[in-house]
Amino acid sequence: MTRPKKIPQLIRKLLPLLRTVVSRGLGAVSQLLLAWVVARGLTKDETGEFLFYLTCFTILSPLTLLGTFQYAMRELSRFESITDEARSVATDLVTLHSRALLIATTVLLSIGWLVDRGLGDSATYGFFAGNALRLAIGSLTAAIAVAVSGHLHGLRRLASSIFFSHIGVPAITVGLVLVFRPSTADQVISCHLVACLVMAMLAVASWCWIIAPNRVPPLSPLVRKIPRESFDFWSLNACQLVMNWSPLVIAGYFLATAEIAEVNLAQRAGNLINFLLIVVSFTFAPTFRFHHSQGDMAGLRHTVNQCSRYLIGLGSILFAAVIVGAPLIMSSFGNHYRGSATILCIYALGQYFNVITGSVNQLLTMCDHERVLRNICWGSATCSSCLALSLTPWLGPVGVALATSMALIFQNVLAVMAVRRLLGFWVFDIRTQFGTSAA
Repeated sequence: MTRPKKIPQLIRKLLPLLRTVVSRGLGAVSQLLLAWVVARGLTKDETGEFLFYLTCFTILSPLTLLGTFQYAMRELSRFESITDEARSVATDLVTLHSRALLIATTVLLSIGWLVDRGLGDSATYGFFAGNALRLAIGSLTAAIAVAVSGHLHGLRRLASSIFFSHIGVPAITVGLVLVFRPSTADQVISCHLVACLVMAMLAVASWCWIIAPNRVPPLSPLVRKIPRESFDFWSLNACQLVMNWSPLVIAGYFLATAEIAEVNLAQRAGNLINFLLIVVSFTFAPTFRFHHSQGDMAGLRHTVNQCSRYLIGLGSILFAAVIVGAPLIMSSFGNHYRGSATILCIYALGQYFNVITGSVNQLLTMCDHERVLRNICWGSATCSSCLALSLTPWLGPVGVALATSMALIFQNVLAVMAVRRLLGFWVFDIRTQFGTSAA
């Protein structure tokens, strides 16, 4: 008689995860769809130019907040619902974001203006001159949506958070590209900039509607200056972005734009495997923080092992599908990309290892060990850049893929060992699945 009652309870428990799977899946698809639409509509060289711009945007946009959006997400995770106290904290955090953006605006607009006037121009990166200022403006406006995403994530509005962080800008850009049919990379960049501006306005309106529908006076200033934790998060985020994307930036020096298009599309297709990790991390990160704040290590360990079961099972299936279908996936961008299937397989291997090692990054961050993770990511970022500089001239696009994947594996090995040392358990200990004790 109790079995029928357990099924609805299981469904209710899985609903947040399912909503996040759908929204994060849309995020992964929308970003890949943008690359697909551009690759199908532009020449290989023009595609390489836009994707190089998009890589720089992917690095700059979250960094403009100086780590304040991760800090906001962690602070707001203390609340299980949107209470008056949560609104007050969120209001204080807006001041924090504003200070970070003011600093970033001054720096980025100045650099963009100088580069557009030729001080940063060179024969290798010549196609980028003229778009640096637009890159700065797009990164700054998109950062507003990222800040709102951090607030919503902390308050467990996971689907809305993913919309602002991953779905909105590429989805709107795809719509503009399909309507206006741009024929050059410069025109696609203009569509992308418009999408960033639209998302910034939507994010501000949504924050006012969801989080602060009433005027709630702050309880007390949460911060009078940008806290040390934010700079720790910023340096951590910078290292992660450098590890993942610096080989593509370095490739801009050694490779032709057509080769940049091939390796960029392969990496973005390979990142489809990683969306599982982000889904689970987004769903369980507030729970990690809650267990840790309550000193409930048994509950934390159980939740971590639950994550690992999802990731290993689903990740293995998705990895196998990508390996088998690699030629078909790459040829979907155009028949001239079919030869890049090997590059996709290399990226897929790195992302598969990233997935099966679990939510180690989120776990360390939510348990106040972001400085340890920052040091690990600094090492992996250095490894990624050095490997790219040495392998790209020798192996070309394959060297770029190897540099990223090898650095990603290196980072995850160190992070798994750090979790064992600092928290006292492995991210996936099969003994706990069968009820036996684990050391």
